[in-house]
Amino acid sequence: MNNYTQHLTRLGVIAALLLTLLPFRPVYAALADELTPLPVQTGWNPSIWIFRQMHASPDGRYFSYIEYKGEPAEVGSPEYSEEKNITYRNVVFDRVNEVAHYSPEISLYSSVHYISAFQIFGGINNSGVLVYSVPNEASVAPGIYKFTPENGVVESILTGYAALLSISDNGRYALLTKQQEFGDWISGVPIVYDFQQGLELDMTFALGLSLSASSSLNISDNALFVMENKDETFSEAIIDPVSQTIVNLTETLSLGDIGSGILITPDGSRFLTRQRTDKAIIFGRTDDYSFVTYTLSQLGVESVSAGYPLDITNTAYGLAASTGIATDGIISYAVLDNVLQESFYREFNLTTGQLLQESLIATANGNTGYFPIVTTGFGGGKFFIGGQINEDGVPNNFSYYYWKNSAKAQALKIEGQSNVIDTYYSPQFSVDIKTLGEHYAVDANCTLNGPAALASASYGNWGSANRLQLPLQWQGQSLSGALSQTAPDAAVDGEQTLFNTVVLAEMTTDTLTVNCSGDMSDASGHLLSVMPDTITITLDDGIHGGNSAVNGQIVLPGGVSAEDVVVNITIDGRTISVTPDENGNFSFSGLRAGDFTVDFQSEGYVQSCMNATLDGTGNHDFGQIELLAGDINQDGAIDIADFTFLSGRYGTQQGEESYVQAADLNKDTVINVQDLAILASHFGSQQCNP
Repeated sequence: MNNYTQHLTRLGVIAALLLTLLPFRPVYAALADELTPLPVQTGWNPSIWIFRQMHASPDGRYFSYIEYKGEPAEVGSPEYSEEKNITYRNVVFDRVNEVAHYSPEISLYSSVHYISAFQIFGGINNSGVLVYSVPNEASVAPGIYKFTPENGVVESILTGYAALLSISDNGRYALLTKQQEFGDWISGVPIVYDFQQGLELDMTFALGLSLSASSSLNISDNALFVMENKDETFSEAIIDPVSQTIVNLTETLSLGDIGSGILITPDGSRFLTRQRTDKAIIFGRTDDYSFVTYTLSQLGVESVSAGYPLDITNTAYGLAASTGIATDGIISYAVLDNVLQESFYREFNLTTGQLLQESLIATANGNTGYFPIVTTGFGGGKFFIGGQINEDGVPNNFSYYYWKNSAKAQALKIEGQSNVIDTYYSPQFSVDIKTLGEHYAVDANCTLNGPAALASASYGNWGSANRLQLPLQWQGQSLSGALSQTAPDAAVDGEQTLFNTVVLAEMTTDTLTVNCSGDMSDASGHLLSVMPDTITITLDDGIHGGNSAVNGQIVLPGGVSAEDVVVNITIDGRTISVTPDENGNFSFSGLRAGDFTVDFQSEGYVQSCMNATLDGTGNHDFGQIELLAGDINQDGAIDIADFTFLSGRYGTQQGEESYVQAADLNKDTVINVQDLAILASHFGSQQCNP
């Protein structure tokens, strides 16, 4: 033990991160016996990033990393930091089909250590599409690129930025930087880019903050991410560039010193952090900042003294280097048992408070140790870094590994009608929930998070006609049900449809996240480990999606109330409407950038169209708008026909047989010279019809 620690101390930072690779006593069946090294082609080497923050798809199927050509350079060796001409490529590994996809090669004068660090930046989605950066002075034009493994196509999607730090799982928001020096990429205020609107969000409200190395650099589906104060406190906060708000968790939670990392779930609905004094884990919501606290014993971790190696409870290390968190609150992490001197891999559900899995991370002979790679979604626990322990107790010969058996195990799968829904023309769409893998019974629950609700739900064609089923429970944004086969039918296998649902979305532009989790059992009543699923659907009505607003005040002659007026705003043939308040004020908010047309509809009045060109962030105030009275016959024009109608009733008053209110333009109960003057002053005006 002392010899091992001595060698690790010489390795500096590597030592702290790799103490979990202590030689193990393989007393239990080890997870390591089920791990398979990722394939490496001859002449190529995996670029190892020992700090572990890397990228897998939210569902845990795809993993991205970098390979370089030539002789291998061991982590921590002089060759690892030596600058030279390096040829490298991005790799997307498909864990289900066990195949690797390779981007085109890139050449750069750099070091293996430098290109290894690229692996903490970028992002990959559930289709395996990888977004990554190419730096200056590379053989390929610098910029942000998208690699689609399905067809091998690489396309440039952004230029003018030095690096893409991260991209949200739904592909809408990105953290970018224009700082050319690698060391400055996370030291300043980042740029938040909205791909949906095609513009940068205002970040001037966060000028006193910088990105935190202790926290994940990831940005959520609703644009939340973490920054820290540049003062001596280094306190961390959750940043919302859409609402322009900063939430300091130390102040908000009132639990004393909070820090050394804040993680946010991919959908932005939950956060994870640590309480320094008690070394407790805090799991909370980002809408109201309610939270629960977990002790070390609840996580299956002993209370430890200073110097304990890297794990989720040690505030000496950034939380981002020890765990990731999935949308439903599942975390995966490694811990060291100080008594047994063995490392364990654990999965814990912070939502339900359940320890889902505990496995030894060791080979059969105890000469290799592993630790899970930290990723968003369910990539954590599906991909590992492994190192061999030599006779001097020093870890070396690192490789990437994947958990092969879990790729085809029991799981829930969500299938939406489309990844993008046009809520203006088709606000109603289908979402089906399926089961994968062999099982005899299933209990599942699903939730919607976003501006949509269930319109209908029913059981699918899961299992046999003799199945047993509990009543399906669904309402609003939640759905749950349970089914089981019955004797003599065998367990189901493969893909089975569990629920069929129809979802009705609001007419807006936003994201909808669907989460499903549950339990499965075999025929003997043994619970099976089930991989949950999450999908994000982009809702787009073609009108909203920005922070611009259009407002004004309707004025009618004679002080008549404008509450019956309908105000319409139109872009690209899409129209939404509002009615003014009692004072005639109206407003449209959350509008995207574009050219809008505003028109007004009210019986007896006309008004020309008004135009507003919006940039997606600013407001357009029309001020007071007077609607023109005189369109008595409501044909959209104030003309001779209206004058003829008024003149035939001129001089009448309310109560008389000939009196018609439509000709009483100022609504004073008398048709007289005042009404004639109003009509004449508006004569020839026409109603706008955009």
